[in-house]
Amino acid sequence: MSSDLVLDDIDLAVGGKQILRPMTLTFESGVVTAVSGPSGSGKTSLLSVAGGLLSPNHGTATYDGTPMWQGDGDPRPQVAFVLQVYGLVPILSASENVAVALRARGAEPRDVDECASAALERFHIGD
Repeated sequence: MSSDLVLDDIDLAVGGKQILRPMTLTFESGVVTAVSGPSGSGKTSLLSVAGGLLSPNHGTATYDGTPMWQGDGDPRPQVAFVLQVYGLVPILSASENVAVALRARGAEPRDVDECASAALERFHIGD
């Protein structure tokens, strides 16, 4: 089984407006992928479906074979989002900023520092 993020024949309509046309995409594990487009083109909606925040009207989003949508709009614990709105605390280090987010997600306090360091290392980000 692959740890790729797979969007299989997804589409999304909200309030009768088609937001995402039917599409199939695979985000390969270990590959950095950029999603770009003009304002209103559906980038945030696409990533919200991919991350399990929104359920598509049709199709599935899976990671490592597990459905991303859990029925409650909360992302799975292994999912993280980097938002376009800056939410970093400037007086904190990169590791401390990640730790704040982990604590907000309910991570075990004893695991926070190790998880923050692993996340920064995974994306080649240092303090």
